[in-house]
Amino acid sequence: MTQSIFSPPLPNNALKTKNDIRHWGNLQGSSTALVLANATKLATGPVLLVTADTPSAIKLEKELDYFLQDQSVDVQLFPDWETLPYDNFSPHQDIVSQRLETLYQLTQNERRVFIVPINTLMMHGPGGLY
Repeated sequence: MTQSIFSPPLPNNALKTKNDIRHWGNLQGSSTALVLANATKLATGPVLLVTADTPSAIKLEKELDYFLQDQSVDVQLFPDWETLPYDNFSPHQDIVSQRLETLYQLTQNERRVFIVPINTLMMHGPGGLY
């Protein structure tokens, strides 16, 4: 069954079954961001998007900002430290500030989109999310 990208199907929160999985395929260019923006408009709480890497996270953030500019939904990127664990210098202050702001916003349970690159999400210890 074909669905419109302007009203994408979302999983039913009341029924958590293995058959309640949604897959959007064959999306090209910015159509991924368009589908995610339309899905975000239908969501009632925060949305977490995981990307393959930091450049795709930054690209998705800009595209979602464009598609959601008329909505009251903020898009927030959780950036990578951009340093290695054994480096002798600290991350830039702007990165630290943005990460702290994002972690604070996660606790607010507001209607918002959070974008996290997978390498940032999987980082173990104080730099990652777990």
